[in-house]
Amino acid sequence: MMFDRHIREKAQAKGNYDFIFDSLAPLFSEADVIVANLEGPVTDFPSRSVGSEIGSTNNYFFTFEPKVVVEILAQWPFIVNLGNNHILNFGQEGLTQTYWYLKESGLPYFGYTQPAQEEPSYVIKEIRGISFGFVNYNQFVTGGKERVYRDMAEIRDSVEVLVVYTHWGNEYVQENQVIKDLAHQLVEAGADLIIGSHPHVVQGVEAYEGKRIYYSLGNFVFDQYFEEAVQNGLLVEAKVCQSTDTDSFNWEFIDHPIQLNLDGTTSLTVVE
Repeated sequence: MMFDRHIREKAQAKGNYDFIFDSLAPLFSEADVIVANLEGPVTDFPSRSVGSEIGSTNNYFFTFEPKVVVEILAQWPFIVNLGNNHILNFGQEGLTQTYWYLKESGLPYFGYTQPAQEEPSYVIKEIRGISFGFVNYNQFVTGGKERVYRDMAEIRDSVEVLVVYTHWGNEYVQENQVIKDLAHQLVEAGADLIIGSHPHVVQGVEAYEGKRIYYSLGNFVFDQYFEEAVQNGLLVEAKVCQSTDTDSFNWEFIDHPIQLNLDGTTSLTVVE
């Protein structure tokens, strides 16, 4: 999710951000949690990307107004991943403000943002009697692999379901063998579900050792419209049920294609 640049301009013209998910409200209202990647810091700094030249340095520096947290994220049961390549666009102060605004709103977050990180990089949440752990693999911070394996090992015995949310791969292309091998290794290390982000396009889905891997869900809130692939994303609805006679869990996945619209909204795609 990226709420700067043209998305910010659309929100300023409307006077709020709550219009973005209007068409998703019926689906959101049924969710126990909504997990998404927050592709930048929440700060009171002025935007550098609004009005910047396409392709310029400033065009890729993101910050989100604090009311994004109030008007969108806090209205729904979001858990946000911060482990990505834009979270430090406004430096240490930008990250500090992000933590503060999320804490003030009571929003859970996780993610590996920088080496020697003091804030926890994972979160554990009980959902309807089942303990879930969310950890992040961030390809763009030194020590990303070591951190995700450490976090997984630290909480694996404390949670019943372990979700690994990754920020990895190459933009605008499909997953490569290096990423596939890493995904398999994460499953072997205990991941029950892997959800990928960063490439801006929807990538492949795979079952490995009975676990589901989504290599990339593409864009969710973003202002990329230069080709159809970046305007199409995937919202994954995951239902988890514990077996009555064993300690295992049964999963049901419903993949909802989504469309990123020129007016800044995200909507479900009608599949014929």
